[in-house]
Amino acid sequence: MKTGTRLLAAVLLPLLTIVLSTGCNKNDGGAPSLGTMPDHFSQRVMMEELTGEWCGSCPSGEAVIEQLKHQYGDSLVVISIHDQDFLDISSYNPVLNAFAQYNFGFPCAAIGRLKEPSGSAFWYSYAEWTSSVQNQLTKDHKTGIALVSSVDGDSAVLEVHIGFHATNAYDMRVNVFLVENNIASQQQTGAGSSYVHQQVLRAIVTPSLGDPFSMATEKEIIKKYKVSIRGYNAANLVFATSVEKWSSDRTDREVFNARQVKLGDNAKWQ
Repeated sequence: MKTGTRLLAAVLLPLLTIVLSTGCNKNDGGAPSLGTMPDHFSQRVMMEELTGEWCGSCPSGEAVIEQLKHQYGDSLVVISIHDQDFLDISSYNPVLNAFAQYNFGFPCAAIGRLKEPSGSAFWYSYAEWTSSVQNQLTKDHKTGIALVSSVDGDSAVLEVHIGFHATNAYDMRVNVFLVENNIASQQQTGAGSSYVHQQVLRAIVTPSLGDPFSMATEKEIIKKYKVSIRGYNAANLVFATSVEKWSSDRTDREVFNARQVKLGDNAKWQ
């Protein structure tokens, strides 16, 4: 098993140009397709896995992820961030720095961006993933997410609705990721020639450390984003989102909820 320090910053994505359009508004009743905001939101958890084709243990990690996805369905939102291979993405580097990913064996994953209960690490080995996901799903932050996605020419558009039943004065941020499924491996160590990568991070649509918003007064915030998908297979694209409490103290940060939607579909209030 190789140890990772940081993802390489030298890989360019020439086919991808992100166009970010943000808004922060009250709901004016213009999203009937999302249904009615519930009195209680379904809790979901975001898992950010670090992987790479050089990593012989990473297919075993992916097998654990597939088991968790089968067990928890859409309650688990997974993104896989590749390191030092043809899917490497440098825009994730600020996240690694913010959460002290310096010397952990691959594969590893952040679960809800919380540190280990018994230590100071944010990155869990795959033997710890199941219990960590289970723990995160017991929480209730009274925050929910609904999504409207569409295709506009060679761009993907996402409207993020953030609802909450308890106001707060925290520094809140929304994170939006574009991920792609079913990408054929070039040369995955520890797997056969037919190995296929899933939930691969292709772009961080918001700023790398999130798009700030306030939960101090309103009960619903709406933000809109647009990103180029030129060169990607639109049928395999998914938007993954999370709502995060942010702090200058990394031990006081936490993902409150997460949600994902296949490009072209909506994710109603739940």
